[in-house]
Amino acid sequence: VERAGQISNFQKEKYFNVELDCDGIPAVKPKIFDPDEAEQLRSRCHGNEAIVTSVKETEKKVKAPKLYDLTTLQREANRIYGMTAKQTLDTAQSLYEKKLITYPRTDSQYLTEDMEQTARNVVRQIYEKYQLTGPFDQPEQPDVKKVMNNSKVTDHHAIIPTMELASCHLDELKSWEEKILFLIAVHTVMAMSKDHIYQETEIEVECQGEIFKAKGKIVLQDGWKLFENCFKNKDRMAIVDPNQEMKERMPKVTQGQTFYAVAAEKTEHFTSPPKPYSEDTLLAAMETAGNKEFDEDTEKKGLGTPATRAGIIEKLIYSQYATRKGKQILPTDDGKVLVEILPDFLKSASMTAEWENQLLLMEHGEIAPEQFMTGIKNMLTMMLNGCDAISEEETRRFQTRESIGTCPVCGSLVYESKTNFYCSNHDCHFALWKDNRYLQSMEKTMDKKMAAEFLKNGCVHVKDLYSRKKNMYFEADLHMDADETGRVNFSLSFPKKKPKNKSKKK
Repeated sequence: VERAGQISNFQKEKYFNVELDCDGIPAVKPKIFDPDEAEQLRSRCHGNEAIVTSVKETEKKVKAPKLYDLTTLQREANRIYGMTAKQTLDTAQSLYEKKLITYPRTDSQYLTEDMEQTARNVVRQIYEKYQLTGPFDQPEQPDVKKVMNNSKVTDHHAIIPTMELASCHLDELKSWEEKILFLIAVHTVMAMSKDHIYQETEIEVECQGEIFKAKGKIVLQDGWKLFENCFKNKDRMAIVDPNQEMKERMPKVTQGQTFYAVAAEKTEHFTSPPKPYSEDTLLAAMETAGNKEFDEDTEKKGLGTPATRAGIIEKLIYSQYATRKGKQILPTDDGKVLVEILPDFLKSASMTAEWENQLLLMEHGEIAPEQFMTGIKNMLTMMLNGCDAISEEETRRFQTRESIGTCPVCGSLVYESKTNFYCSNHDCHFALWKDNRYLQSMEKTMDKKMAAEFLKNGCVHVKDLYSRKKNMYFEADLHMDADETGRVNFSLSFPKKKPKNKSKKK
């Protein structure tokens, strides 16, 4: 809801960049908000000479990513394949049950030190199974030591393939299973590969008293970055893309070098609002929520655990407080209203982390269970008092949905959800399920019109019921009866056919 507010309140601004073409090197002066100022600069520079005033070359290293824990696996599966966190968890669980990967519900990104030989064998098997660098290339030796740390492994180590990969027939796996297994396999190789090293060149060019900047880089060692290409080409191999490397490369220039008769161009741009959350970025936000409010040694931070974050997102969507739109996860109107009326302490990520830490302190014997439970009771009292303080006018804001009728058990309003038509009274258990066994046996599902007629008359006439026994369609009256517990029973009756009127001869 906060992110949606930032987006809706965002006021975009137009700005201009002035770019010089210095013999193929684009040197830019960015974000000039005054159009006249930008045009005057373009006009002054166009056709004039530009001098290189500064050349700075820096060698940079990008360390290989850590092995997957569940959250990082879910994030990358969403980014690369568009899978939801729950789809990834379910698929990883299926692979684990087939003994193809290690336990997936883990929050560790390291292996224990006694797994060194196992890790080497697994990486060798990945190369043999997938031919990542081609059938004739000799793969480099994995740097296994960098992914080992006993102190960073609690209940379960990081997610890697198992040696069962050797006997696995990939074409027998489901599509999602094959993709997630490939993702984990490639990432395991990445994590034990060399650093990515490149030389970055930044130059400053002066033209008509203004400074323009350009940046380029030359890759000195592909390292782990090479394996990102496995997800960019059809044959899923780690092959260097020469076009990309040439695109990023900057020609050799020296300080004091002059470019004559440079071309100057003015381009128009707009400031951008924050992007809506995707499953990837929302999982990252949940993992670090409230972290700034705690000391470095606070053990439990963020919202949820790697095993529960997918369920939290799915529950928000099932409860219609959030909705999926492509890869985006957006709040619904009900979600916005809920956040608006809830007390601040209930919306606090730091409160969640605080209780998690108290559970750990109790586990270590540092606080008494009675002290913990007293805090819980006090919090519940504060929560209930806060909910009681919400005015009736505020709670009515959630009742904007159109009811389809009244409950035959308690008389409360009945609303539609994704799976059923439910009574709005939380103490009443009456519901009409869209998919129920009785109707399914006649190849029928409950729709809104049928449910409304049941609530109004207790029965509905249906023309396209199907009898599997007779292999034919028929029509009948469907009757609905609900007892005092809210349990619903259905029955059929066949109305007598009206005799046809015979016309009398005159």
